[in-house]
Amino acid sequence: MKQRLLINTTMSSSEDDCIVLEGRIAKRSAIPTNHKGLHARAAARVSRLVEAYNVHNVNLVFLGILQDEVVFFVPANSIMGMMMMAVNCGTQIEIVVCGAKPEALADSLMELINSGFGEVY
Repeated sequence: MKQRLLINTTMSSSEDDCIVLEGRIAKRSAIPTNHKGLHARAAARVSRLVEAYNVHNVNLVFLGILQDEVVFFVPANSIMGMMMMAVNCGTQIEIVVCGAKPEALADSLMELINSGFGEVY
């Protein structure tokens, strides 16, 4: 089913500053359980996973957090962007995947986050 979604990447509440996604979209919400949250190593694991699915650049993937009533999104292949979100343990992350088969990648990202990025101790 084709969907349309506005993605805010600028911390602005204006729709003019949003990216428009159209097509097949999968959305999920996750909460990191590892005590360091989404730090450099975890962000690198997310980025590698996204790149593994994007062999032919078929997916657009964003991670987002709620700040001041606005969900701020960054591309999930940007390690620096994910680190700038300052996601701590217990912060809810929004996952948005747009592409040919978005469900599989969204589910894989959920597994990675729910596993504590492989770092839960």
